[in-house]
Amino acid sequence: WANDHVNLPEIYGIGKEGILSSDYYIEEWELPKDIVLLCGEGHWWVAFDYRNTKDNPPIIYMDLEWGSDTLIFELAPDFETLVNGLFIYEDEE
Repeated sequence: WANDHVNLPEIYGIGKEGILSSDYYIEEWELPKDIVLLCGEGHWWVAFDYRNTKDNPPIIYMDLEWGSDTLIFELAPDFETLVNGLFIYEDEE
């Protein structure tokens, strides 16, 4: 965990094992409706957030193990900003 970034090891593709499996995981993990998952591993997720807009949605991060509530915060105002902010972290050791 870091105060200024999250780990995004991959971005799902389009397909049954990609963003098209969002409905399954939303139901299984009791995630908010009107999102499309971009990445995640059960206890945390990165998603398009269509809850308040149908065009150019913000990208959110969700942590399901944050106390009694799910932590949700905006990573980027849109997908382009998210992609432009990606970088490869290289450990100096």
